[in-house]
Amino acid sequence: MLLLLVPRCGATCPSYSYNTRIFQGVNCQLTEVPRDIPADALEVWLEGNRITSIPARVFSHLSQCTYLRLFVNNIASIVPESFAGLQSLRTLYLFSNELTFLPAGVFRHLSNCTSLWLYKNGITFLDPESFAGLQSLQRLYVYNNELTCLTAGVFSHLPNCTHFQLQSKLQAFAYLVSLQTLQLNRNRISHIDFLTGLTKLTHFYISHNQVSTIETGAFDTLSSLTYIELYGNRLTTLSPDLFLNLPRPFELVLKNPQDTETNSWDCNALCWLNHELHHGTATSHICGSSWSPQQCGNPGELHSYFQTFDLSNNMLSASP
Repeated sequence: MLLLLVPRCGATCPSYSYNTRIFQGVNCQLTEVPRDIPADALEVWLEGNRITSIPARVFSHLSQCTYLRLFVNNIASIVPESFAGLQSLRTLYLFSNELTFLPAGVFRHLSNCTSLWLYKNGITFLDPESFAGLQSLQRLYVYNNELTCLTAGVFSHLPNCTHFQLQSKLQAFAYLVSLQTLQLNRNRISHIDFLTGLTKLTHFYISHNQVSTIETGAFDTLSSLTYIELYGNRLTTLSPDLFLNLPRPFELVLKNPQDTETNSWDCNALCWLNHELHHGTATSHICGSSWSPQQCGNPGELHSYFQTFDLSNNMLSASP
């Protein structure tokens, strides 16, 4: 959670504390980056202003700065040398601005940056070299932008990224080899065909999309996956072969108790799941009381696969 601090009434705006080495220019009606930020500043807070651009080398004297807050401005323009000189920077907040494009190499001077916040802009395109130089980055947030596609290799410069949040229709995650959590909730994704090679992924969220089928093999390379969230889609069935190569047990979430958007499950096609509920570690009532293992016949050998399984609050239809 970010704490927005407003200067005290009557205090100089902007101001600098030589004790904490924090430069505060919060809500000061600034239209450009101040040129008098002390060179020994450790943190620079410039959020809540009217800054429209970050000129080349405007921070070049801030070699000790580790924390830069530029959120909630009107920044529409950054150039490849905007962040030159910030070799110690660890966290950069650029969310809630008006960026539409990230130039190639714009972050190449930020080799020690571990957290980059870019959400709530209007970014429509990412150059294959937009994230060049961010070899230490662990957290990247680019949701609530206008992205519709990504070019191959756009994440190839982020070998250490472990947390990635994005809301868009994308299919270029192959280079995020350290990714552990992938959140794609509330988009218009219709096919899950972009997970190949994410061997360290443990949590996958894709609720509230338009997924109607999941092809066999979609999860085959996800050798660390333990949690899948699928509610709020257009699914009617799931093949047991989808989960054969996943570690046991894992958590499959197909509902949200507070959610009215549901899948419409075909119970005849989910007989293998009924077998899991009667012979495995999970228990639940699905498809009504008329649905039983006898109606399903031989469901296969997947019992004890699930740690948690919940189908409540869906549009289930009982077998005849």
